[in-house]
Amino acid sequence: CTPPGSGGDGGGEGGGGEGGDSLLNVGWNEPFRSMNTMTANGNAVANSIVTYMMNDNFGYYDDKLEEQPGDLGKMEKVSDDPLKVKYTINEDAKWSDGTPVTAADFIVQWAADNPTITDPNGEKDEEGNLPPLFDSITGDPGTYIPEAPEGEADSKEFTVTYAEPYADWEILIGSALPAHVIAEQSGMELTELVDAAKAKDAEALA
Repeated sequence: CTPPGSGGDGGGEGGGGEGGDSLLNVGWNEPFRSMNTMTANGNAVANSIVTYMMNDNFGYYDDKLEEQPGDLGKMEKVSDDPLKVKYTINEDAKWSDGTPVTAADFIVQWAADNPTITDPNGEKDEEGNLPPLFDSITGDPGTYIPEAPEGEADSKEFTVTYAEPYADWEILIGSALPAHVIAEQSGMELTELVDAAKAKDAEALA
């Protein structure tokens, strides 16, 4: 919603004219405040409206609800029993600092979304269960894919194996975390971080 004359009515310079420039004003309820939209704190439209446009995916649904290939790479179902999916990351896929996107980023993301990796120092609930180590809004990847994605840390390929058939496998794996940044800020080698994620080593990941 915009006041008259601000461009919201399409009446700005070139607005609506063929071949001309157009002005589109967009407003929402709060300013952008977090890149971590997969956390409880960052999961807000104000954030995801920005991060969705900044990050690539393996696939997405268009305005006609038809599945389209993404720019991040390609995925291929290689087995039905068990359900196994191979992902190939585009060679030119890079983070904003120029670091290549690799399997390490998806292995660490899988660990962050895994509710079976619990906080050893957390407070137990009424049933005696420890809380997940990471503050993720979803536990689906770790729940439906019980073991870490298979692939070397620096590889452009990785494979995931589901515990049972999963209808939405084409959209379950999408986002990734910059594992090289997490490793650096944690004082770890990248391979050390990836190995800890694969092993579900809560002590190291904490």
